[in-house]
Amino acid sequence: MKKHLRSATASPREQTGINFISEKWLESKDKLVGGRTDLIIEETDEIEIIDFKTGAITEDVFDDNGESYLEVKNEYQEQLKLYAYLYFDCNGRFPTQLSLVDLAKQKFNVEFTEEECKAVFEEAKNLLTETNNSIAGTTFKANPSEANCKFCLYRPACKFYLQFLSAENYFNDVCGLVKDVVKYQNGNVSVFVEKGSNKISVTGFATDKFEYFNSNRNKQINFFNLRKEATEFVYSATKTTKIYE
Repeated sequence: MKKHLRSATASPREQTGINFISEKWLESKDKLVGGRTDLIIEETDEIEIIDFKTGAITEDVFDDNGESYLEVKNEYQEQLKLYAYLYFDCNGRFPTQLSLVDLAKQKFNVEFTEEECKAVFEEAKNLLTETNNSIAGTTFKANPSEANCKFCLYRPACKFYLQFLSAENYFNDVCGLVKDVVKYQNGNVSVFVEKGSNKISVTGFATDKFEYFNSNRNKQINFFNLRKEATEFVYSATKTTKIYE
């Protein structure tokens, strides 16, 4: 995506009087809400915030007559409106244009008003406040599922998700007791874990993991960001795989 960003902006960079800011962190003055923009283009009278997406930007929606048309996904609209308000909170002025760009370098504009941007910001703050209050009051109830947790980076630290993982077979996370570990002639290491009546194998670890797994036999190990293979209960390690005891 960074390569795409550079190629998309290489030509405009030759112009003068334009400020290109990539991967800019914006946050509210109270530091409660923040986000990182992909690209901000600042001119004297024009400010554009651009976000780059690798997947589909639009989706089919239906009007009152049942006719379908394409519209930018609502979550992307709200994301950019939040960026717009954060930019205002940091700089005292709103951007003049919000845009999304896909891998084919197609640009999609997001219409907005200052009132809409402020409403999205206030909604984010209210959600944060409600969540913090429910946690402090021990009334917080998580709803872990594949759909809700798939992209969450805090899965290894979430007690609700770990309870869910101990009972369910999640698509790329595994927990269980280490029962055996094997190092093959090519140096690859496989570990075999047991979760209830299920026997799970995780392959593709580097040689230096052998002693670690061997010293943790009969201990609970949690694996995150695995690749699920076609065979049931068989997984393989990836570059982003993390292991926690």
